[in-house]
Parts: sequence; structure tokens; C-alpha cells
Amino acid sequence: FFFFIIINYKTMSQSYKTIHEFSAIASGQTLTSINNAGTAITLTAAQSGEIIVLNSTSGSAVTLSAPEPGLSYRFIVGVTGGHTITAPSASILGSVTSAITATAATSLLTTGAAKTSIATTAGSVRGDTILLVSNGGAYYVSGAVSTFNGLIFQ
Repeated sequence: FFFFIIINYKTMSQSYKTIHEFSAIASGQTLTSINNAGTAITLTAAQSGEIIVLNSTSGSAVTLSAPEPGLSYRFIVGVTGGHTITAPSASILGSVTSAITATAATSLLTTGAAKTSIATTAGSVRGDTILLVSNGGAYYVSGAVSTFNGLIFQ
């Protein structure tokens, strides 16, 4: 299946036509839930593309596989708490956006050297999201949290 969006518009002297092609929606994505208190999970390359819900009331410990080109994992906070996502080496780069900012918002940036882990805090909110995508050498993070202190890069 392919989806097309066609936009026609004109200026005084020119006519433009823009076509955007979108690949099929990934209907086969798997939802992996971390349910039990103290649960730990090590993700494999075969689990790339999965959506991982962090819903253990006592926190979840997630270990990423080694970075490989094209790997991606999406995390959603289902229950607030001390969840930790750890890479096998310092390979996490990027930032997330926050709906509420403060002067301490620098915790939302991987400033300087690559980081090894991402930790949610008591400030995290159900629905906060983190996306990690790898180019083979690093994991690039993006996402959105409700408050500036919802997570920390370490």
C-alpha cells in the first residue's frame, strides 16, 4: 500500500505540484509490555521497531542491543517511576522536548559526550515518549516529556 498527498498551488507566474509518497503503515508492529515489578529486559536487534511500554510500578531496567544501522525502539511511560534505558556503551546522542521548561532543562540534552543511559524520574508522566534510532555507531534520541525533570541523560 502506498499513500500519496498531492498539493496544487499557484503563484502569480508559476504553477507548482508537490507529491509526497508515504510507505505502508507498519501494521505488524509489536507491543512489548514490561509488567512486573523490578522487571529487566534486554532488547535484541530482532525486536527493532517494537513499542515498549514502561509500566512496572517499581521501575523497569531496559538494556539496548549494540547499535546497528536501522535499529529503532520506541518507549512510552505507562506508569511513572524509575525506569532506566541503558546502551551497551556511551552511544546515546540527541534531545527530547518538554511541554514545561525551566532553567534546569539541560537534563533533556545529551550535551558533550555521548551518554550511556536515559532514566525517567518521579517527574515523568504517563504518555511521555522516547524514540531511539541507530545509524550503527550511535543511538539518536528524540521524544517528548511533559515536564523538564521527567528524564535525565546519564
